[in-house]
Amino acid sequence: MPYSFGQLCKALVVLTAFALAASCSPLYSIGVRGALSQPMSVDCILNAAQTTEGVQRVLTHQDEPRKGGELIRAVDNIIDPPTAYLVTTINQVAQVQQRPLKDGQVSFWVGRQDVGVTPSLHTIEVDQAFYIRLASHIAEVCKARYVSSAGLTCVPDSEACQKLLANSRSK
Repeated sequence: MPYSFGQLCKALVVLTAFALAASCSPLYSIGVRGALSQPMSVDCILNAAQTTEGVQRVLTHQDEPRKGGELIRAVDNIIDPPTAYLVTTINQVAQVQQRPLKDGQVSFWVGRQDVGVTPSLHTIEVDQAFYIRLASHIAEVCKARYVSSAGLTCVPDSEACQKLLANSRSK
C-alpha cells in the first residue's frame, strides 16, 4: 500500500527527530548541593574559595536571566539571575553557586554541569572529593546554615561520596 505525501513527511520528521535525539549528548552533573536557610555573603564565598588549599583562581560569572518561553521550567522556584563563581586548580574547575529561591531558602551548589559522555567513576570520585573540600571550607568559613541536618548531599549519590561527606563533617 503506497504512503500518502503527508504520511511520508510525518515519517521523515519522526526519523529526523530520532536521529537528532540519538546524536545529542546527555547533560550530567557532578558535585554537592545543600539547602541553606539564608544566603552567605558574596565576599565571604570569594575569600573562602580563594583560601581553599590548591585553588589558583576564582572568577565571577553572572548568568543571563532565563527567557519567559524557555523549556526549562522545572525549577520555577529559582529567582534569576544566579551568580556563579568559577574556582580553578591546576587540573579541576568547580562552579560555586548560591541561588535564592522564592520560598526564602537558598540553593548552594559546588560542582560542574556538562554535556557529553559521563566521566568514569574514578574521575567522578576525584572531582567530588575536591567539591566536598571546597564546599565544606566555604560553608565553615561563611557559617552556612543548612535547612536540614543532612547538610550537603552528593550528585550523583555514591557510597564513596557519602564517606567523604561524613569525614568532612567529623573534622
